[in-house]
This record gives sequence, C-alpha cells and structure tokens, in this order.
Amino acid sequence: MYHRRIIEYQFTNAQPISSAPRFVICALSGFHVSVEKVPISDFGSNKARALLIYLLMESGRIHMRTALANLFWPDRSAHAALNNLNQTLFMLRRVLHDSNRIQTLFVSNRLTVQINPTAPIDFDVAAFTRLLNACSTHQHHLDDCDSCTVRFAEAINYYQGTLLDGFSFPDAPEFEEWLQINRERLHMSALNALHHLFVSSERHGDLLHVQQYGYRLLQLEPWNEPAHRALISALAATGNYSAALHQFELCRKTLADDLGLDPEPATMALVAQVRGAMERRKIQMSHPLTPCPGLPACCAQSSPFIGRTAALDTCTRFVAVAESRLLTIVGPSGVGKSCLAQHIAMKVSGIFRDGVAFVALNEQSDQDSLPTLIARALGLVPHNADAQPSWLLKALSGHELLLIIDALDHRHRDAPFLAEISRYAPRVKQIVTARDCLGLDNEQIFVLRGMESPSAHEVHGFVNYDAVQLFISSAAAHGKQMCESDMIAVARICRLLDGMPRGIILASALTTNHSCEAIARLIT
Repeated sequence: MYHRRIIEYQFTNAQPISSAPRFVICALSGFHVSVEKVPISDFGSNKARALLIYLLMESGRIHMRTALANLFWPDRSAHAALNNLNQTLFMLRRVLHDSNRIQTLFVSNRLTVQINPTAPIDFDVAAFTRLLNACSTHQHHLDDCDSCTVRFAEAINYYQGTLLDGFSFPDAPEFEEWLQINRERLHMSALNALHHLFVSSERHGDLLHVQQYGYRLLQLEPWNEPAHRALISALAATGNYSAALHQFELCRKTLADDLGLDPEPATMALVAQVRGAMERRKIQMSHPLTPCPGLPACCAQSSPFIGRTAALDTCTRFVAVAESRLLTIVGPSGVGKSCLAQHIAMKVSGIFRDGVAFVALNEQSDQDSLPTLIARALGLVPHNADAQPSWLLKALSGHELLLIIDALDHRHRDAPFLAEISRYAPRVKQIVTARDCLGLDNEQIFVLRGMESPSAHEVHGFVNYDAVQLFISSAAAHGKQMCESDMIAVARICRLLDGMPRGIILASALTTNHSCEAIARLIT
C-alpha cells in the first residue's frame, strides 16, 4: 500500500480529535475502507459505497435527507426513497463502527446529514485534490518549482485508478452524471500532474522517471504519441533497443485501432534511428571498442569498473538531455577522468548514428591542431593530412555523434573551437576531461573526486568502501589475494592516496613483492 498522508481540515471552531486517521477510505484504487487499521468489506450494496464517497467528496456542505434520497433512489416514492436512505445510513454507521460520539464519521439530525469535519479521515480523493490545489495556488514558475514537482509526485501516488472504477448506477441518472463529471475532472488532473512530472524528468535527463511516468501517462492516454516517442527515446538511451521497438509497435497498433491513424513522421524517423543504433550495436559487439592508447589500465573493458557507477549514470544522462551540448569532467590527475570517459564511450556508442569519436590528447599530439586530431579520429582525413577548422565545422554539421576530448589540460587555447562545434553542429555532443573547467558559455561541469576511503578511526567494514574494493580487485588481477589482516594497511594506503584510482592501482601492483604494511610505509 502506498504512503498515506493525513488530511488536514480547516473549520472555524473545529479541531481534529486525533493525529492518526481512524478512517482510511480509498476510491481511486477500487474501493477500500478500513477503520482503525481493520479492513471493512460488508457494505451490502454499491449504493451504500457510493453514498459514502459522495458525502466525503461533498463534505463542505450540509445535505438534506430528501435531496439525497431523490439523488440515489429517484425511481421510488418519496417515502420509500427516504426509508432506503435511512436504512443505508444506519447500515453505514454499523459497518463503520460509527458509535464513538467523539470521533463519529457522520453528523446528522432528522432533516440533514454531513461528514463530521473533525473526524480523523484519510480520504485519497481529498488528499489528491489538496496536493494539486497547493500547486495551482503556489506563486511560482511551475516548470521550475521543485516543491510542486514533489507535490505532483505525491499526488499521483494517490491516483491509482478511475473514481469508483467499475461502479455504474443506471437507476440513478443524476448521480451517474455527477460521477462521470468527477471521474473526468480527476482524470484530467492526473493527466496534468503526470505531464508535468514527465516533462520535468525529460528536462533533467532522468531516464528512470521518464519511463515510470511515461508508462503511467500512457495508461491514462494510450494514444499520446509524443509520450510514446519520449518513452522510445528513453529506452533507447539506456540501450534497451528491443523494448524501444516494442513500445513503437504498441504506439502504432493503438493509433491504428483507436484513431485509424499512422504514426507521425517524427515517430518513424526516431524508430529508424533506434533500428540503426541496434544494428550498430550488433556490429560493435562483434568488434568491441578498445581503449585508446595512453589511457590508464583501468579503462580496459575487461577490468572492473568500481565505485563510479553514479558518475557513469550522471554523465550518461547528459547524453539523453536534448539541450545538452558540452560536459566537462573536472578533477585532479589520477582521479580517473579518462577511465570514466572511456566507459561512457562504451556505454553510449550505439545511441548515436555516427557513433563515438574518442580523441586522446598527449605530448605527441601537441604538434597537431585540435581540428586535425578530431578529423583523423572520425576518419575524415588521412593520418598525415591536416584539417581546416571551417572545413571540419561544415563536415560535423551533418554528423550525429558523441565527441570525447580526453586530457585537454594544457591546451585550453583550443576550448573556443569546442564552442564553435556546439554552435555549428547541434547534433554533436561533447564530453571533455580536464583538470579545470573551460570557462565556456553553456558548459556543464561534473567534478570527479577521489574514491571514498575509511577514516583513521574505523576498525572494521573496510570492504564497504570503493577505494578498498578497487585495491582488492586490482591486487587480485596481479595474483595477490587480500586477507583480513591486510585490511587495516589497505585502508591506510587508500587514505594516504586520497582515494585516487590511479595511485591505488599502481600501489596494488606492488603487492606481488611487498606486504601491504610495507607499501603503506613507502607511500608515507
């Protein structure tokens, strides 16, 4: 059962009796009622259930008994209808154990009935409405309001289905009309909330929530083609091409069956890209991407990638955000920027029509211009040829690729050219690794720090730290297995090296000839 929040009622001279809801009533996920955490099911008839929900949703006013009788039993005489109402109210009181005069659910007399405004009730429709009303009355720019995004997410947890789903009252047409109007109102409110959450997730590159809210949105509006497209893109961005193509087939069938329409050209173009990426991935799996020369040993595809999962996910999401153009991974030497960039290349290479170009800068490449190095990486010019900046910009304008520039540390003079690429080649995304940011407009910066290491005061639990895991794994690659007695020294090594992956990997290589305690003394 999803989280429930207590509904706060504001009435003059009325205060809630209890902080805990005595009554929990759900009408947006079927019909469920519990009293003091005990489920109640014996309501006798759907009219009784409907009457309870009607009084709750119209709790702001007092209801005449004659009006309620006519609303629910219009085909009966006035006397018979009123008798039915009285019997139904009596049955509701009995089933809901509504005999506690302090916390009674109903306030009634011979002529009127209403919900007790001080009764501790958790009613999903009221909670859903309250959260959305808080968003609509909040003074803010809706698209940028984190508080309202949280409210929308909480509200949509309440909306698990149509109001009184499956209930029908053809013998009470006026109530049936009221029910249909409120079903549509709540349905549209849920669509609006999901649309906000969906768009916000897209904007922030949150692929997990794009999928979560996309599926919910399509449950309510199966023919929403833009939502299908966004979901296809999100699935493809995570490398799940089969699911993306399956989503397209659902989209195509729904449009054909429900509307008699074919998918829009934008949808067909997206699917063509997904199919192309899928074919490229098959080819790349038979010819795996190999590390560029000069990168740290930890970049090899067969080596474990420890402690950088969150960083990899964040940088990969950068690829999925449409507005993103340039990301700079910043950090000191040896922190693993090149290794992270290499794993990004391996993870997203199938997403781009023209793949990934990985340009590793080093002392040998200083004699060549950056445009020339990029052109060579793309195979646009022979190895001994040069490329003019204007020519390369024109060539890149027709490409869809990820361009990774590794180790742009002592060549910040080339940074303005990267800004030119963003301007003239909007479908080229760039990831740069450097010790410092480039200072370019619209540059996004991801700071990579050393791995977390145990403090000097800790005496156990060392293997829970990423730095220690990397040392153990790297030492095992050299044939050395760590034992429990080594852990204090390993933790000290990682701490002395500030959690720097390159230093940890180099130190672990010494385990073939030195004890961990001796390695720690060498580093000190």
